[in-house]
Amino acid sequence: MNPVGLAVIILAGGLILYFIMGHRPTQTISSGNASVDALARAISIAEGSNSSWNNPGSLTKSFGFPNQGPQNADGVLRFDTLNDGWQALYAQIQSILEGRSHFTLSETLEEFGLRWSGNPNWSVNVARELGVTTDTTLGEVIA
Repeated sequence: MNPVGLAVIILAGGLILYFIMGHRPTQTISSGNASVDALARAISIAEGSNSSWNNPGSLTKSFGFPNQGPQNADGVLRFDTLNDGWQALYAQIQSILEGRSHFTLSETLEEFGLRWSGNPNWSVNVARELGVTTDTTLGEVIA
């Protein structure tokens, strides 16, 4: 292989790694529950929300955390701080655990993903991050 071709391959590989690894949201705080933290991180990666919105879960409900209102037609909120966004995501997951959500522990990640995002690939991304399959239930992930 010629040196130019090798340089292009190395550069392309570096860019791919940057975009895969460099665009993962920073989990700034912990919920105190490793399973909740893992699911929240997986959701944030699958969502890929605009980082300036401080909303790693692309939530449309604030759970009482300060925000600046909807930022798009889907109603995704912009939280005042990234910590507020993580806390709201943890609150969403905690509401599922406690049975106070329209999501249930008996839903598979595939069912959950379709209801959360409407995107069939969403659950594949979450499952990959968690090291499980899309037919794993939320209860198996966080209970």
